[in-house]
Amino acid sequence: MTRMLFAGVLAAMIVIALGPIFIRWARRNEFGQNVRADGPEAHVATKSGTPTMGGLLILLGMSVSYWVTGFVGHRASGHAITEFGLMVWITTMLCAAIGLWDDWMKVANRRSLGISGKMKLLLMGAITAFMGWASVNWLHLPLTIEIPFRNAIDVNLGWGWFILLFFVLAGTSNTVNLADGLDGLAATTVLISLTGITAIAVIIWDRGDKAERVLNSISVLQPLDRWAALDIAVFCAAMGGALVGFLWWNAFPAKVFMGDTGSLALGGALAGLAVVLKIELLLVIIAGLFVVEGLSVMLQSSVFKISRRLTGTPHRLFLMAPIHHHFELKHWSETQIMIRFAIVATLFSATGFTIWFRMH
Repeated sequence: MTRMLFAGVLAAMIVIALGPIFIRWARRNEFGQNVRADGPEAHVATKSGTPTMGGLLILLGMSVSYWVTGFVGHRASGHAITEFGLMVWITTMLCAAIGLWDDWMKVANRRSLGISGKMKLLLMGAITAFMGWASVNWLHLPLTIEIPFRNAIDVNLGWGWFILLFFVLAGTSNTVNLADGLDGLAATTVLISLTGITAIAVIIWDRGDKAERVLNSISVLQPLDRWAALDIAVFCAAMGGALVGFLWWNAFPAKVFMGDTGSLALGGALAGLAVVLKIELLLVIIAGLFVVEGLSVMLQSSVFKISRRLTGTPHRLFLMAPIHHHFELKHWSETQIMIRFAIVATLFSATGFTIWFRMH
């Protein structure tokens, strides 16, 4: 627990301390937000030009804290960063690279559109290939998923697991990206989802040498020992601390936005954590708020297209999608939306953790 506290506090201090330097650098180089034309009109006046790519701050704080804590842990107990934590970290950085490219395209071209959706999916496919290879050949994870009921049901998907892996990675990354539309919203809700995942890792670590027996009791042969679980918990603490530090500058009214650099990285981190902890399906509940954000966009698009085809007049289910913009146009303040969505995210995260706890 001391190691986790150290990682979280160090990450938060790094981001808070470097925030003003990054913001001045971004303003000087005109790395400002370009608001999309089809978004709320108020955003043009309030958010245009706000420094973006703040995900670099999150990643710097998290990475320095994670690796320093790993080095200190190795000197203290001989246990440091494991292949499980390393795989999650690499996945996070690869997703961040896609986001950074996208942000750079937007800034360089002075528009709200970056790389194409097809290119993003292609790159996500490449990261999925890495995660699949690492999971099987490096971490020796089974191609099995756990159906989350009171008594867990295990299903061996075989090669279908790699298809599921792509949907977990692409879906989580893109839905977190959708949630990054209001000051503090994405950072707060990811932090809450991360809390539930951290609790799972901490319990596996705390059970010590019982962890293997507990996991094997549900027939999922996961080689996650207590030190690997601690490493995952430390990664979560470092990421959580970095998000806390980022919220210091991203809370309303935001001085900096995380951009796709941050949102895609955070989605990739959640996906990677779900894979190593074998909670791929449970992530739908733990990160349920992002599922709601994604479904709101899908439903809005479907209703629009179907109604136009059937009646000739398009209709919308929401005033605007993603759904947080719907409430914004219903005259909820950004702070109200952020707090209420945080409450919903807490209910989802707590429910997901409770389901896992009852199964194990």
